[in-house]
Amino acid sequence: MKDKLLNFALFQVGWFFCVVGAAEGWPWLGALAAWPIVALAFWGAPDKKRLATFLGALVVFGFVTDTVLELAGIVRYPEGGRLASAPVAPLWILTLWALFGTLFHRSLRWLLARPLLSIPLTLVGTPLSFWAGVRLEAVEIPWSLPVSLVVLGLAWALAMPLLLGWARRLDPWSVESPRVGAWGWVGGALWAGVLGVFAFEANGGLDYAEVRSELLALSKNRPIAALGLAIRTVHVETTEGASTFEVSELVVEPAEPSGRAPVLLVHGTPSSLFVWTRVLFASNGTGPPEWAAGRRVLAPDLPGHGATGPADRPTTFDGLVAFLETYLKSHGVERAVVVGHSYGGEVAWRFAVAHPERVERLVLMASSGYRRTREETPKEELLLKEHPLAYWGRLATTLPDTREVLEISFVESVPPGEAEENFVLVQNRDNWRAMVELAREEEGYWESRIREIRCPTLILWGEEDGNFAIDRHATRFAADIPGAELVRIPDCNHYVPVEKPDIVALELARFLR
Repeated sequence: MKDKLLNFALFQVGWFFCVVGAAEGWPWLGALAAWPIVALAFWGAPDKKRLATFLGALVVFGFVTDTVLELAGIVRYPEGGRLASAPVAPLWILTLWALFGTLFHRSLRWLLARPLLSIPLTLVGTPLSFWAGVRLEAVEIPWSLPVSLVVLGLAWALAMPLLLGWARRLDPWSVESPRVGAWGWVGGALWAGVLGVFAFEANGGLDYAEVRSELLALSKNRPIAALGLAIRTVHVETTEGASTFEVSELVVEPAEPSGRAPVLLVHGTPSSLFVWTRVLFASNGTGPPEWAAGRRVLAPDLPGHGATGPADRPTTFDGLVAFLETYLKSHGVERAVVVGHSYGGEVAWRFAVAHPERVERLVLMASSGYRRTREETPKEELLLKEHPLAYWGRLATTLPDTREVLEISFVESVPPGEAEENFVLVQNRDNWRAMVELAREEEGYWESRIREIRCPTLILWGEEDGNFAIDRHATRFAADIPGAELVRIPDCNHYVPVEKPDIVALELARFLR
């Protein structure tokens, strides 16, 4: 019994060295301090070769597992103490695996014959261990902490029977070499499946160059392909830190510049600048849009959307507002006409609240902003907001699924190319996650501040909008914003710029005169 207690106490000391060392910026020192504790495990072991083989196998297992978890975005470790410049498991994590292995033949030896009992223990112990690491700032969980902890707990619960099977087979205190039991093989097969899912998620799906290429190849986007997209580097500073983005943008210069404030088009989610294709070229199909009346038009992909790189932190409305301010400054724009659709509408009106001096006029189309009840919220959005595995929903999304989801947002059939466009967008992991993050933040927290908007405002809304009902949301915007004008568009659902681009172009031309 004393050996078991001493072994467990030494494990906790080693864990403390590793985790606190990583948190304080000394990952190598913490790992080196813990290795003598690993060496003590060999004291008294009759077959040190078996023990060394087991610990070595466990370290390799941990290296592969934690590297895949980090690449998949489930966890994030500090840069220091890595064995390579790539995002692979750092030395202190591998030391923790070796320390963990010392428990199997001392403190946890009683579990070798009870693999099923290890499952509930792991379901509790793994989340607690990661949660402690997060609190000590040795590890980050980039996305939903509760969901990620549950996923990690389930994953380790599947792995434990396999690890116990290895421990039995390589038991340094046994004269026999028992086979890995049935539960070990079952756990191994399940763990391999889980790790395969994480590995698939780690590749991120389509990269931004591929997203860009596939969107430009769609026939509906030929006018934009003819003009060409640009890449602009934008450095954004917020209270949460600084980020640099490689922004994919469309800039349409007027044939005869008027010198008036440019128009900034802000798309929603999981959309991109291509949602404006039909509005931009509703009348002529090639050159500058007539409705712009000599104004320059700026249409960026927001961070975490389209072909613009993601932030190194979750996507929020406040972060996108900060991005818009910096983006306009990068173009030398002091004031702009800001046009937003759906969640992009909320980004637009929040920008008008936060920076009223930067917004000359405001146009909102089917915008979020006010609280919705569960009954008002489409079930697809509820899944994004509430489903515990929503962050990994991309893995199960198909083109038919995408088309089916879009159908509820159009009065008639989904226009050609729209389903394909949206499917391409969500095949990028970061685009998918930005969509989930914004969906979970869109709860009407700023609705009381809509009354602060003072610029001329045009509200364009489909009478058949199934996401934000016109009589519950559009009318409130019109009532809360002094002097706002509401235009009801018949036979139109949520995607106003896609379903009725000609009407949108006419109303913009009238509003911008």
